[in-house]
Amino acid sequence: MDSSMPLKPNKIDTKLLFYENKTLTQFDKTMINSSLPTFIGIHGWSPSLKRASVKTVPGHVLFIADIFDVIGEKTNGNFIIVNWRKGSSTLNYPQSCSNIRVIGRQIANWINEIEDLNVTDVHIIGHSLGAHMAGYIGKELQLMGKLIGRITGLDPAGPAFSFPASWYVEFPNELEKVHLWHSDAEFVDVIHSDAGTFGNGHYGHVKPLGHVDFYPSMGRDQPFVTSTDIITD
Repeated sequence: MDSSMPLKPNKIDTKLLFYENKTLTQFDKTMINSSLPTFIGIHGWSPSLKRASVKTVPGHVLFIADIFDVIGEKTNGNFIIVNWRKGSSTLNYPQSCSNIRVIGRQIANWINEIEDLNVTDVHIIGHSLGAHMAGYIGKELQLMGKLIGRITGLDPAGPAFSFPASWYVEFPNELEKVHLWHSDAEFVDVIHSDAGTFGNGHYGHVKPLGHVDFYPSMGRDQPFVTSTDIITD
C-alpha cells in the first residue's frame, strides 16, 4: 500500500472534545447551545509533544485550549477541540496530509447533522495542517449548500501545499482545492508566523490564502514571542 494513502477513519479515531472551565469531556451534540457562537479548534502535525499534559488537557491540544481561554474571556460560546492525534503523530508526514481530507469530511458531516446550528456562527481555528483541514471542512460543507462563517488559519503548513505562482495561472481554480483558500468561508483570516522554504528551516505557507493575511516579523521567525505569550486584544 502507498504510504501516503490516508488511514481508515477507525484507525485515525478522531475525537471531538468539549472544552469548558479548562476541562475536556467527550463531546455530545446535546452540549451545543445554538444561541451561542461555536468555536472549533484543530491542532496540527504532532509527531512529538512539546508540552506536558495539564489535568484533562493533552499536551498536543494545549495550544488550542490556551486560545479558547482567551476567547472565553471576551465572549461566551461552544468550544470544541478536534483531537486527531492518531492521524497526526506519525512521522509519515505525507500520510498525515492525506488524513486531514478524511477528517475534514467527517467534521463537515457532523456539523451538517446538528439541528439548529447556524454555520454562519461557526468559527474554525486551525494550526498548521489543522488550517488546511479547516479549509477542507469548509469545502465539504459548501457541497452540502452551507458556508462556514469564519476560518482562521494559524501558520498553515507549507510542505506539500506550496506551489509555484505560475501554476495558479496555468491551473486556475484547481490548486485552491488543495489547501485553505479564501472561498472556504464567509471570512478567512490567516497569520503566517513561520513562512518560507522548508529547506531553510521554515514550515509555513508563504502565499496569501485568506481575505486578510498577516505576516508578523515578515511572517518568518518570531524573535520577540515566547511559548507563553498570547495577545488578548
